[in-house]
Amino acid sequence: MLTKTAEEWEALFVGFEGNFSRIRSDLFEMADDPHMRANRYVVDDDHPVLGRITTLGVVPDFSETPGALRLPPPELGQHTEEVLLDVLGYDWDQIAALKERRAII
Repeated sequence: MLTKTAEEWEALFVGFEGNFSRIRSDLFEMADDPHMRANRYVVDDDHPVLGRITTLGVVPDFSETPGALRLPPPELGQHTEEVLLDVLGYDWDQIAALKERRAII
């Protein structure tokens, strides 16, 4: 397998009676894979701050209850205070102390 590039091996297998697939080990390569795009595993979406971004689609895709992207991915630290207050029971003084120590954003 090391004697040829992935593209060269793919060209040799065109018309081969059977299944084959190139293994994608790079995230950027996977994001541009036509199969990943066609099945909406990877999609482009508009982010309110970052503009057009590539992100994961909704997987798995159920025929009777299909999922959809409703909200953009959160920004770094966007829900930190909410989680600390509502889920973990921190108070504002504890959150301020974490911010002073630069443990949270």
